[in-house]
Amino acid sequence: MLEKAIKRHVVAQVRDGGGNGVDRSDQVPGMEPDMLLDALLVSDQAFLDTVVPSLIDNAVSLHTFYRVIVRPVAARLGDLWCEDEINFVKVEIISMRLRLMCNQLVARRMAGRTPWLEDERRRVLLAHTGGDRHTLGFSMAEAFFQDAGWHVAGGSDLEPGAEYYEALRHGHFSLVALAFSRDDACDPTELAVRTRMASSNQHLKICYGGVAVSANPDRYRVAGADIVAVDAPDALRQAEIMLLGGRGGSRDARGPMEPLASVSDHEPLDGHE
Repeated sequence: MLEKAIKRHVVAQVRDGGGNGVDRSDQVPGMEPDMLLDALLVSDQAFLDTVVPSLIDNAVSLHTFYRVIVRPVAARLGDLWCEDEINFVKVEIISMRLRLMCNQLVARRMAGRTPWLEDERRRVLLAHTGGDRHTLGFSMAEAFFQDAGWHVAGGSDLEPGAEYYEALRHGHFSLVALAFSRDDACDPTELAVRTRMASSNQHLKICYGGVAVSANPDRYRVAGADIVAVDAPDALRQAEIMLLGGRGGSRDARGPMEPLASVSDHEPLDGHE
């Protein structure tokens, strides 16, 4: 029972990018997923130090990096764990390095842009309901919103409580994104009600995501959230649709969609990446 519980945790941790197929029509020049995974497994620091600079030089968007590199690497990592070819510590180290690469890529992409004029509508508060706070998916959510020009507050250490509700009262957020690692973390319906009551914005939208939501989205669709996201790009896509006056919180029969071109692959204001 313990072994099954650990395996469920690890596979969920590395696969919370979603179970959809990877479109290999986009390629990252000189960097295949297997190549990066091999370097991560043997701690080839010389190669790993070239990853983010190479992505920047080739104008690789965060979304492309996520879909073509991060997701297949994470899926393969889960397979290695289930096949007993890698231990838990190694999984955690590799997941941490992937998170750092994502954060570095966003920081480097943003460094070359003219500063954003803050849009009051693009203010999101990120919080976690407990459990494993350091999943790859949570870090990707932070990265995607930042890369799309959102003001991001909170983080994996913020959970529903005094500090969380105080932030809602004074932060003027248009969106709250809450990550669930476990179904038993709290009552999602009650949390949605309390979140709206505490917010200074009567039009506040709520997004639910995370490992537990990805595994059982139907449970959370009836809990009062405006958006139920299966992964980070899906959360951003639905949030942007809401800002444009569309309907979030549902996915049509065509399946997963790319984020809007102006969201994740937008041109920087000064014309430089």
